[in-house]
Amino acid sequence: PEGMIVEEIKKGYLLNGKVFRPCLVKVACSSRP
Repeated sequence: PEGMIVEEIKKGYLLNGKVFRPCLVKVACSSRP
């Protein structure tokens, strides 16, 4: 389905409760003309 995470490329992590590095993911999307 559209918007579904297909693959996690890089994990994100938290540092002191804040996002230190957001994760990087591949997301499925429908191709519309």
